[in-house]
Amino acid sequence: MVYEKQIALDVAVTQQSLILGSIFEVQATARPGVKPEDLEKAINTELDAFRTGGPTPAELNRARNVLESRIIERLETLGGLAASRTG
Repeated sequence: MVYEKQIALDVAVTQQSLILGSIFEVQATARPGVKPEDLEKAINTELDAFRTGGPTPAELNRARNVLESRIIERLETLGGLAASRTG
């Protein structure tokens, strides 16, 4: 929507797990000249495609890389490399 379709300036997605359910939120800013309802329709189309087809292998790989990077970053902050660089 931002790069390929160029109908949004930005898109952010968050998910928060709770005890009895969860919250899934999509927030997008339409490009000037794009109707909000057209952007909403495009978002729903993408969500429907994900529900039926699931993530692509490239999307799974990207998600794994992000998770691994965050874990390493947190471990470094706990007293590993980041601590030795600052002291």
